[in-house]
Amino acid sequence: MSISYNFAGKVALITGSSSGIGASIAILMARSGARVVISGLDGAEVRSVADECARVSPSGLSALEVVVDFRRESDVRKVIDTTIEAYGQLDVLVNCAGYMVMANIMDPDYIEKQKAMFDVNLNAEKVALITGSSSGIGASIAILMARSGARVVVSGLDGAEVRSVADECARVSPSGLSALEVVVDFRRESDVRKVIDTTIEAYGQLDVLVNCAGYMVMANIMDPDYIEKQKAMFDVNLNAVILLTQLAVKHLAKTNGNIISISSVGAIKPGVGISSYSMSKCAINMFTKCMAVELAPKKIRVNAVCLGLIHTPAFETLSNMTGDELKAFKQRLVVKYPIGRIGEPSDVANAVVHLASEHATFITGACKLVDGGYLNSVCM
Repeated sequence: MSISYNFAGKVALITGSSSGIGASIAILMARSGARVVISGLDGAEVRSVADECARVSPSGLSALEVVVDFRRESDVRKVIDTTIEAYGQLDVLVNCAGYMVMANIMDPDYIEKQKAMFDVNLNAEKVALITGSSSGIGASIAILMARSGARVVVSGLDGAEVRSVADECARVSPSGLSALEVVVDFRRESDVRKVIDTTIEAYGQLDVLVNCAGYMVMANIMDPDYIEKQKAMFDVNLNAVILLTQLAVKHLAKTNGNIISISSVGAIKPGVGISSYSMSKCAINMFTKCMAVELAPKKIRVNAVCLGLIHTPAFETLSNMTGDELKAFKQRLVVKYPIGRIGEPSDVANAVVHLASEHATFITGACKLVDGGYLNSVCM
């Protein structure tokens, strides 16, 4: 015995209806008299199902076709808006779009697959510009942003390193999105302008600016070249950040975006030979707080992360140590960190991506410690 349904006068939106289960639902809805919205990634498949819906419709109603990627928030909004614009109503919503890969708990990439299925929309459709992202902390942030669904701009001095990080971003992106590569020297004002212009030309928007490009050398006040070193550190660590912020604001205001700057515990705790570096980071902290207040009416959030010692290639270069000497030096440092280790780039990346996400919309003006408890233990 066949069962008939009457959906005459109803509008039914079926997500993921360009093939398989969703297509079958859409066709049956059309056969039952509904006005149907076909949505999916493949335009040809969407058209094919729409044609079949029109063929089986008792009134010969054509189906509305919407090519859409449900990993993108803008496309999710688009499919609803398009439906209402076309029909002025919505009676039935069938959530059929889905994503699945086989993942055994023992698979080396189990966590990566799980994140793709659960967290693909964490930063989906966002454009994130990470300065100084060709290595170390910046690279780790860029890769985690890409894994979270963002379209990433990788920038740095070394073209080969920029390309390598961009390739890794594309590899981990849930949508296979390629990263924009910009070779840039943040000591040059023209290059600072270039990285913003290139981002907007490529993507038409900016959601997240991560100021990670930095420069540090040891400089004692009695060094003959102290002033020269101080100027070099201020140019990259502070002046470039100020100009980037000024250039980015008009774009971030359109997306309710946010700015995250990499600072240091050196901005809070003084040390020998780091006065210029510490001053530059202290200025970043105050700039962050002032911008948080100034830009809040534009719905732009501004935060910083103050880092303890992070194990990066730059740290090893700065220490001027290798092998057993470097290992012994690290062991001496570890005792100053209550958590029992020095930081890794991934520790910073996790903090930055959280601040950039929708989970941190009430956080602005914060200078967040990512230091393994170091600052709170200095008097122990």
